[in-house]
Amino acid sequence: QGLTSREARRRTEIVLEQVGLADRASDPVEALSRGMRQRLHIARALTSSPRLLLLDEPSTGLDPQAARDLRSLVRSLVDDGAAILLTTHDMREAEQLADRVAVIDHGHMVAHGGVPEIARSAGVTSVVSWQVPADSAAPTGALESIPGVRAVVTSERNGITTVDVLLSGAPGSVALVRAAAGPATLTGPAERPATLEEAYLALLEPVAA
Repeated sequence: QGLTSREARRRTEIVLEQVGLADRASDPVEALSRGMRQRLHIARALTSSPRLLLLDEPSTGLDPQAARDLRSLVRSLVDDGAAILLTTHDMREAEQLADRVAVIDHGHMVAHGGVPEIARSAGVTSVVSWQVPADSAAPTGALESIPGVRAVVTSERNGITTVDVLLSGAPGSVALVRAAAGPATLTGPAERPATLEEAYLALLEPVAA
């Protein structure tokens, strides 16, 4: 890293403390967990106080606790003034960490900006969501026929079906979707912004004719 031995020792102590590994400084790398090794890689990159840090899918293969610790570390590095370029396939991770997102498809950047900008690029202005009992069929066909409905996504968990209707901003579409939801809803229908994952999937899927 171009440091003198004295500078390297001093920086080693600082960066190991920064990534939460100061108490493991004497341990062989082979004794560290995968999450700790990921933090060690970041510590190595930090020894020369870089202005820009490149992280290539740093949480891949980590258990949930280790991934959470790594995200906390990334946030603390940003708070300390580091600029970070991070690649990830985890949309929730990108949404939690990134100030700006660039979506790459087959080597080409197809959208960039904050989550609202990504959603607008995908033609999604908002999402109307509600929940119904799993034995209550969602009116998917009726919803898809409403002008301005970009997509209808349903998911079931613990006996409850969640219905998410992605809208493209057609006048009156929110009211029509609310009416089509029917009286059997457990929660909602409520309008909310699209998540990055919803915007990403809409961006890469063709609009139905």
